This record gives sequence, C-alpha cells and structure tokens, in this order.
Amino acid sequence: MSLMKKRIKETMAKPLIGTSLQDMVKGLRSNAGNEQAFINQTIADIKKDIVTSDMKRKAICIQKLTYLEMLGQETNWSGFHIIELSAKQSFWMKRVAYLAAQICLHESDDVLMLITNQLKKDLQGTAYESCNACACFSAIVNESLARDLAAELVKLLTSGKDFLRRRACLMMYPMCKEYPDALRPSFAKMKEKLKDSDPTVVAAACVSFVELVKHEPKQYISLAPILYEIIKEPLNQNNDLLMTKAIKILGMLASVELRLAKILVEPFNSLLQSNITSPILFELINACIIGLNKHIPTMKTCLGKINMMIQDNEGNIRYCGLKLLGLMMTKHPKAVIESRDTVLACLSDPDDSLRRTALELLIGMVTKKNICETVDKLLVIVEKSENSYYRDELFLKIIEIIKKDNYDNVTDFEWYLKLLSRLSTQQLEQSVFNVVSKEISNIMVRVPDIRLFGVTLLKTIITSHNFLQMASGSNLLVECAWCVGEYIYYLTSEETLQMLRHLINVKHTSLNPDVQASFLEAAFKTFIEVVDPRDPADIEEADDDDEVISIPKTKLSDDDLTNLLAEIDSTLTPFAQSTHLEVQERACFMLAIVRQFESLREQGIDVIDELRYLNDEILLPVNPKAQSLIEVPEDLHLDDVINPEFEEAGKEDTPDAYLFDELSGDKNVKVTKSKSERKGNAFYIDDDYDDDLFEKDDDEPKETVKVEMKPVEMDTFSNGAEGLTAEEELRKAFTLSKKKGTKKGSSKGKKGKVTGEVMPEVINKKEKIEEKDKEKDKLAQIDLAAPVSEKELLALPKHRSQKTTVVEVAQQNLPRMEGGKDLCKNKAFGVKYLLKTNKKHPTKVMIQLEIENFCEFKASVAVLINQSTLYTIDSISRTTPIPTGGYIFVTIIADLKKINSVVLKGAIKCAAAQTTSNIAIKIPASTFIIGTELSKPELAQIIKTKKMISMAYSVSEDTKFDVVGLFESLQLLAVKGSANKIWYGITLKGDDIAILLTNKQGKIGFDVKTTDKICGDAILKQIKETLGQQ
Repeated sequence: MSLMKKRIKETMAKPLIGTSLQDMVKGLRSNAGNEQAFINQTIADIKKDIVTSDMKRKAICIQKLTYLEMLGQETNWSGFHIIELSAKQSFWMKRVAYLAAQICLHESDDVLMLITNQLKKDLQGTAYESCNACACFSAIVNESLARDLAAELVKLLTSGKDFLRRRACLMMYPMCKEYPDALRPSFAKMKEKLKDSDPTVVAAACVSFVELVKHEPKQYISLAPILYEIIKEPLNQNNDLLMTKAIKILGMLASVELRLAKILVEPFNSLLQSNITSPILFELINACIIGLNKHIPTMKTCLGKINMMIQDNEGNIRYCGLKLLGLMMTKHPKAVIESRDTVLACLSDPDDSLRRTALELLIGMVTKKNICETVDKLLVIVEKSENSYYRDELFLKIIEIIKKDNYDNVTDFEWYLKLLSRLSTQQLEQSVFNVVSKEISNIMVRVPDIRLFGVTLLKTIITSHNFLQMASGSNLLVECAWCVGEYIYYLTSEETLQMLRHLINVKHTSLNPDVQASFLEAAFKTFIEVVDPRDPADIEEADDDDEVISIPKTKLSDDDLTNLLAEIDSTLTPFAQSTHLEVQERACFMLAIVRQFESLREQGIDVIDELRYLNDEILLPVNPKAQSLIEVPEDLHLDDVINPEFEEAGKEDTPDAYLFDELSGDKNVKVTKSKSERKGNAFYIDDDYDDDLFEKDDDEPKETVKVEMKPVEMDTFSNGAEGLTAEEELRKAFTLSKKKGTKKGSSKGKKGKVTGEVMPEVINKKEKIEEKDKEKDKLAQIDLAAPVSEKELLALPKHRSQKTTVVEVAQQNLPRMEGGKDLCKNKAFGVKYLLKTNKKHPTKVMIQLEIENFCEFKASVAVLINQSTLYTIDSISRTTPIPTGGYIFVTIIADLKKINSVVLKGAIKCAAAQTTSNIAIKIPASTFIIGTELSKPELAQIIKTKKMISMAYSVSEDTKFDVVGLFESLQLLAVKGSANKIWYGITLKGDDIAILLTNKQGKIGFDVKTTDKICGDAILKQIKETLGQQ
C-alpha cells in the first residue's frame, strides 16, 4: 500500500504537458529538496510541448519559461517561439510574449532581428499594444532596434493619450543611448513635453533629461527657463518626482553656467525655508552643493538642514544626511568639522550601511587638534562592539585616518607607535594584522626621530613570552625583529648583548619558520653591533633643529668575546639543522661568519672593518609603486627585436616551424615553458606582458611628489598573522626610563619628519582614462544648438497603398541585410543569405534569407526545405506576400544531425515555390570555427598534449593573395608573436585547428594541424576555392 502511495505521489509531482503555470508552481513547492530535478524535467517537457501549433498551449509554455528564467534557468533558446507568439492578435498572448521577451531575451541575442517589424507594428497599434511594445523595447533595446524604431517612438510623443506620451518620454533615453543620432531630430519634441498639460508626462520627460544631461550639461542650458518655471509653480511642489528631477537637472546646469547659479539662489533658498518633503529636500541640498557651492549663506543653510537630517529618528533620512555631508565635504571640508560628534554618534547605530557611511566621513573630519580625541573615541566604540567584522573595519579606519595626507595630522609619533602596539594585542583578522605590522616597520624606517623610542618598545614585544607562544603573532614578530636588528645601535651595550642571546635562543626552534629566519637575520646584525659597538650620533646626521642622540658604548673584553663566540657556535647548530631551508641557510651563513671571524682573530688578523661593511649601509624607504609613477616613454617598443644578429642567425630553424615538428620526448622543453613557470619570474622578458600591472594603481592619483611622498609600505617582509593578547606586557613599555647613557634629543612631543624620495613628474592616468571615455561617449559630443538638417530627420512610418511602385519602396529607409551573400537572382526574384552560429548550440545553424520581388505584381513565395537525414529543421518563420519592389526576411534554424557530413557536402538545399531548381546554400567549414587568441607557448603545449593530424597544401610563390583577408575568412586569428605566420581557431565542437604559413623552395605552403581530419580537409578545400577565385 505504501509503494502504491509513493508511485501516486511521484506521478502527481511530475509536470503534465499542457498544465498551467499555477500547476507548475505547486509541483515545484511539493518537490522541496529536489527542485533542480523537477525543473530539469519541466524544461524537457516544455521543449516537447512548445513546438505545438496550438498557440494557447505555446503561451502557457512561455509563461512557465518566464517563471523559470526568474529562478535562474537559461531560457533564451526559446526566443523564436516568444517572437512567434508576439505576432498573434490576441492581446493576452501578446502580453505574455512581450513579458517573456523582457525577462528571457538579451540585447545581444541574434533572434531579436526578427522582432523589429512586430514592435514597429504594435507601436502603431492600439494604446494597450503600444504600451506593451514600449515596455519590451526598453528591456531589449540595442542599436539596431533603436535605429529602426526611433521614428515610431518619436511619433508617440504627439499621441493624444497622456499615458502613451508618458511611455514615449521614458523611452527616449534608452533609444538615444543606443542610437545617439536620434537625439538631435527628437530633442525639440522632447523639450515640448516639459510644457505638457499632464504633470506625469512632464515628470517622465524630466526623468529622461536627467540621464541625458549627465553626459554633457552644457548642451542642455536651453532647458533652464522651462525648468525654472516648473519649480516656481506652487502646484508642482506636491509632485515629488517632478520636483526632484527638475531640481536635479538645474543643479547640474548651474555647475557649468555661473549666471544660472545666481538666478537659482532665490528660488532654492525659498524652497529650503518652506515645508517640503524629504525627497525634495535631499535633491535640493544636493543641487545646491553641486551648483551653488560658492554662495556661502546658502551653504550654511544647507549644512543646518543636513545636521537636522542626521539627527532625525528615521534611519533612511539619517543615511541621506550623511551622504549629503560627504558631498559637502568635497566642496567645504572645514565647514563640516563641527559635525564630527554627530557623525561619531552614528558609528554606534544598528544600521550597518549608516555606520559605514559615517566611518568614511570621519576620515575627512580629522585635524591635528582632534586626531587623538577622535581615535580614543573610536577605540571606545571598538571595545563596545560585538561584531568582529565591524571591529576590524574600525581598526583599519583608525590607521587610515592617521595615515591621511602622509601623516600630516600626527604631531607625536610616540603616541602612534604606542597605539599600533596596543592594536597588535587585539583579536584581529589576518588582513588587519598585516596592516598593523607593516605600519610599525613603515614608521620606524621613515621617521628617524622615533627610532630610539621604537627600538626599546619593540624589544619588549619580541622578548614577551605571550607573543612568542602565540602562533598568530608571527607577522608582528617578523616586523619587530627586523626593526630591532636594523636599528640595534640605539640600545646600550648590555641590552644589545641580551638581545643577541634572546634572538638565538634554542627554544625559538619551535617558532614559525618565518619568525626564526627573521630572528637569525636580526641576530647577525646584532652580533656585528656587539663586536663593534657604534654610537647613533656617528651614524645618523641630525637636522639643524634637532639634537644628536648619543649613547655611550663599551666593547667586550677578549675573554668575554671568546666565550660569546663559543656560545653562538653551540646555539646556532640546531638552527643549522632545521628542515626549513631559509632558517637553515641563515644559520649556516652566520655560523660560517662567526667561525671565520674566530679563526682570523686567533691569527691576530683584525677584520672588524670588513665585518662592519656587511651591515654598514642605512636602508632607505622605497615606494612599492615607484615604477608605476614613471610614464612609459613613447619611443619604447617592447615588441622590437633586442638583438637583430641573433634573430638573423635563428632564421634557418625558426621557432614557428619547430612548433609544427613532431614533438616528442625532451625536445618539447626547448620550445614550451608553461605560463605558470614564467608568471613568478620578475626577470622574464616577454611581449605578452600583463597590462593590469600598469593599471592597478589608477584609483590613486599619481602626482609629482615634492618633499614628502605618500606613505611607503615596505615590501621586504613576510606576511602577517592574527591578533594577540599581551597588552599587559606592553604597559611597561609605554613609560620608558631615560637613564641609559646620555640620550639627548628625545623624540617625545615632536612631530618628526617623514622621509621620502622625490619622484619624477608623471601624468595622471585616471584623467587620461576619463578623457578617453568622454571621447567614446557619443551623446556628449552631439551639438544640440546646431539646426537639424533634412538628412537627420527620422523617417515617419507611412501606410503604403496596394499599388506601390519600386521607386516608392526604394525611398523608404528600410533595413537591409548587412553582410549577406548573393544566392540567386533572376527576373522574378533575388535571394541573399546570411549564416550565424552559436557556441551554446554547436550543431545549429541559423539561415536568414532576404527575398526581393522584381515582378510587377504582389507575389507570395514559400520556402521549401528538402528534408535530409543530415539535418532537421527546428523552425522556419512564415512568409508573407511581397509587394512589388519589396522584400521579406525568412529565418530557418537547422539542427545538423551529422555535422561532419554537412561540412563535407558544404551545403543545405532549399527551394522556392514557383521555381524550377533547388538552391544550395553553401556552408563553408569556417562557419563552425571561432578564432581564438593564443601565444606560441600555449599552442606548443596543445600540440604536445593532443593528438594532432598533419596535412598540407602548397601553391606557387607567384600566387597573389591577401594573407590577413584569407585567414579572416577562415575565422582564424594570428598567434601572438608569430608575425602572422601561425593562425589558430577552435571549432564549435571543441576541435583545434592551426595553420602555419611557410615559404620554401618557391612554394607557399599551408601546413595544417588539427584534431579533426574532416575539419582539416574542409579547411584546405576552402583555401583552394578561395585562391582559385583569385
């Protein structure tokens, strides 16, 4: 009984052909947990059912596909059926089809060329049909549709029905965006709609103008008087959409026209003082900041309104207030500083987006006077926050605030270094910990005045037991060890000796390998300092306004030095036996130096100077972006041959020819190096360099650095680790004793100078990109002030009579087939054809026929397909009577069952009624080939790993032909670096095909390598036919 129930349930869950959309939705819900299997079965059933001639059932199938598309399924294969349904007279079917077209089809689909005439017809139909057509047009518009339907859409602007005029106004921007040439002839009528009697039409026109004005505000100054009257009209102040769009346009216009800005002061201030809704207030303040930012009284009024918005109880209004405050900061940064406390209060708001916006604003409100107070308040918020992700973001913003303008707001770097040490004790994410650790070394390198305090503080960190025991603190230990080793001469002799013993402690063999390696590197520098102590005053030169730091040092006695060398020798032995190569290398290096030093010392040879030479130079900071700051010289061509003599010597055995040899064994290694091997090699020179390397930093302005350059991040250390919990260990370091020798000129309370290098003058790449983008923007280049010529006028749709002459048809600007090939022509008819394929459906070919009528009477032509075992017809569009001198399009979608046989035969046959012979539509092999970009090493790898078949064809070298044109007709692309000698492509089935062009012994050869012999034969056949035609 239970088995019977189970079968009944499965039967009920399975979709039935012809069931409604509601039934499918119920079935989907009843299959919870097995939705994908249900959807796959449903799509399979729909594919069987949608080919029916019953249009009602077809409409139900399309409804289901529309729903499945919204669930993420790919349904654009149904494009032809959707377009077929849209041609029906039934309004509900037409509505289903147009909704499906909006959701399932995309502007790049080839099938959209079939919907043009139907949209044109419906735009001239009833009001309901026009509205449906407009909605569909806005979703699938492309250049072709915009060009062909521009006249119909512009005509709707003068419709007697207000909702049609409103729809037409909204269509203007998508139409002009895809077909900019329609803007000038339609601009006058669009402008008239701003004076329309219906406020909704005026609002719709403003919506389109808002988008158009963004491209080039100067071209739309003529709209200002009309828009001015709109915002002055009291009745319009209750229309939020109309007022917000009109104010937005006026703000953009005022930013480029100062006279308009002066005129708008009075009405804008009047609106600010009146009781207006929040949307209008937001757009009004936004427009004032953009266009009236030089009028100080207006800006003060706007700032007061903004503060009221930030303190509002409604979260959305507070968010809008913060956005406006950020915009105000770009124009008047000093004026918004008073709102710092209000913004700080927003950091505790439960709304995440509001907190993030406030955090971004806070960066611009920090000054030298309030930076410490601001950071302290942020730290309090961090301690109260339970959201770890938000806490990490706050930590990063604290560092960003301090780093702003090259640490310009920092007056005490000791405070900053203490802060970094405090942050390092928090529970941080890996990325945040990396930033904190890098910043410590960055400050130590770039601020000489802080090094005395910094070395003492960092010494406490690397000797802390808590830090050493925590694996997450490895990155901090690496950075601190490097800093202590580099500036070890700031410690007293006793502290230096203690640090050396700590760095080579055998217990450290259990630490992270990166930490061990950095400790050994620091230990070697410390050892040199112990052997030959130096006073900081002898190393670093102070500026005129700074005092010299002096720390007296004492050398070790001979006995103590002997004991120390023996201790180092025994202690480093475990490190030298480490399984980690870098640790082992550094330990062996230091052991070798120590033993050699001891040996020479016993012989009475003094090598102190030589030993000091290894660590004598002071490292200077290097900007990791220094290379990108230098503009690439115009005369630098990376593709040029570096050594012409070498190039000449290698001509006899060219790499191109070698790629087509039978590759086997180790012979391959000479030619192919995988990209993975070359990727990490900074010294590898190749013409296929990565353009992204030169574009990574386009977000940051590249300027001439004067005295201080932007914060330098040292790239010389390893990656960081997670947070630590050793704050108690660091508290002693915050209050340091100064009774260590004579330490003059303490850095406490001094700003210190951030060292930098003067970089060469560069060009701002971001501005260049913006200029190029503006050049590509055709809407921004259109001059609306010039009169419209007759050639620019849009051809309005006309209804032709039954007796239409050839001349009248020719005068109409109907779209013709582009790129079509002549198939046949006689006194009665002329036929052209065009072939298209799709990667997603490799076995299908779309054949579009253009049939032209030369008879003196209207004729009907039915296209008949000769069915074959080689292919089946998925669909064929219906034909209509062709008027005299007119033409129609017929689209055939053929599914090739045996694609190789079709390629060999090279044709599909069809016939037209009332003719005596078949017409063979040629399908060359290149129809199924996709040109693919490839480099020579990648091609060599393909030839090595795949079984390639070789074949060849040659002609006399006297044969003249266009090499590039020939291979473009074959749909092949030149291999990079082959100088147009090697061409490559992939068939729709995934087979590789490569052709090498050679010239040997008076013959031009075509050497072909492919994984499909039939494809290779067909390509050689096409080459022979092409050369034979020439």
